[in-house]
Amino acid sequence: LLPNEDGEEFGRLTPVPAIFFLSFIIVVAWCMLPAVMALLLENFIEASTKEEVKVSEQTSKSSLKALDPLLETLSFFENPADLDYRISRMFIALDVEGKHLVGYKELCEGIRRVQKS
Repeated sequence: LLPNEDGEEFGRLTPVPAIFFLSFIIVVAWCMLPAVMALLLENFIEASTKEEVKVSEQTSKSSLKALDPLLETLSFFENPADLDYRISRMFIALDVEGKHLVGYKELCEGIRRVQKS
């Protein structure tokens, strides 16, 4: 029994509330917390996968793949001389002005021409 301010004794401490709160903490910490974390991780992984699919769809739709025709032309060479010949043909096709120099604008226009054909 515990005395109050007037010196009277009141109430009795029992272990029941301590056992209740201790069991509550154990149940929450050991059982509920992993379940909640698993649910959050599952939702995060699902959202991440959806975002990756969305981004890959956007990049595949928006990518013009401008250099694919040029790289395809260069990638199937038989020997170094054939590669040199292919590069020089491509350079002549891109050098519209005939200055033996391909600038950025000429390169972009040449790529657009190759894509259209």
